Amino acid sequence: MSAVGGFDELAKKFQALEARVAELERHLAGRSTSGTCPVCQAGALKVMATKPDPLLGVLGPQQQVLKCENWACGHTELRQHQLPTGR
Repeated sequence: MSAVGGFDELAKKFQALEARVAELERHLAGRSTSGTCPVCQAGALKVMATKPDPLLGVLGPQQQVLKCENWACGHTELRQHQLPTGR
């Protein structure tokens, strides 16, 4: 295999990976959920609000209000979300 042939092969693989990443990014952009609803197992949980911890404020973890997107379920829950360190 020549150097040019190897380069062409790498270029094709790179283009295929770029296309795959773009496809996955489009797929993820349409999702703003935090998993499947534990109650109905049909709807996705969507983050409706984020607020500081009631005890520690901005120094503690954030609290996220999640709601099931299944209109027949309507389950709501509160989760703690630890911010990444190094901010």
